[in-house]
Amino acid sequence: MGTISRRSLSVAAAVLAGALALWTPATLDAGGVAAYGAKITFTKGKPIAFRDFQLEYLGPRSRKTFWLELTASDTLGRLKPNQLVISYKGPAS
Repeated sequence: MGTISRRSLSVAAAVLAGALALWTPATLDAGGVAAYGAKITFTKGKPIAFRDFQLEYLGPRSRKTFWLELTASDTLGRLKPNQLVISYKGPAS
């Protein structure tokens, strides 16, 4: 059995990286801005920049569950473009 050259490993790594780039959904544009309508992976304390605003997950708070409603509220109905509702939904399960 022969040995694998460094060049072969480099080529294999480049092919794998290209395949992963095609397989992974693009959620950030070239400037690092998150895409609307895409699944975004978040990390505690790391801001996510969108085109019109920035969002940062600060972590769980006292094991409580909250819902963010932006277009319509379950209890208050349709929301205006500059309105949002945060609802407390009870202890985290």
